[in-house]
Amino acid sequence: MKFRSGVADDKPIVNVTWYDAYAFSRWAGKRLPSESEWESIASAQIKNSKPTGAKLLFPWGDTFNRAVVASARNHDEWFPEDLTVTGSKPEGANSLGVFDLAGSVEEWTDSYYDVYSNDDGVEGDRSADTSFGNLYRAIRGGAFSDFRAVAFRTTRRNRALPGTRRVNLGFRCVREAGTGD
Repeated sequence: MKFRSGVADDKPIVNVTWYDAYAFSRWAGKRLPSESEWESIASAQIKNSKPTGAKLLFPWGDTFNRAVVASARNHDEWFPEDLTVTGSKPEGANSLGVFDLAGSVEEWTDSYYDVYSNDDGVEGDRSADTSFGNLYRAIRGGAFSDFRAVAFRTTRRNRALPGTRRVNLGFRCVREAGTGD
């Protein structure tokens, strides 16, 4: 399976379907994160090497700062070549040092786009969105094509059919702790 076509090796892989992302992650001995895992990592606040239990609005803190994310210059003003090199905005990393959870590209998760439970395990209202169910896959993270601050929040959700390809949609792989690199 060929994922790159004229894309620099240090930029995120884009224009991949959920099926492509899933297949690659399995081939690499890893997996796609669940939507819950993605949000937990993106919003984690770590102090003195311990989680505080607080959830951050943005991976770097609670105040939006356009300078630390790859984003559109203005509303509806972006170009595919604006996609930045992975990790090029280190100030936007979260407290665990994970880069590009906001900005760069939106990311496929392994989860269906469905009702999302809150921290107390209380399930949300299924009638709130007619897209809920097992048709769409959940996408997380704001992309370089986004402009509004809300797109970069750790709680922002999006969805797409699993066969969708977009210039601002990619993925990240995860693995279980202690299983190598």
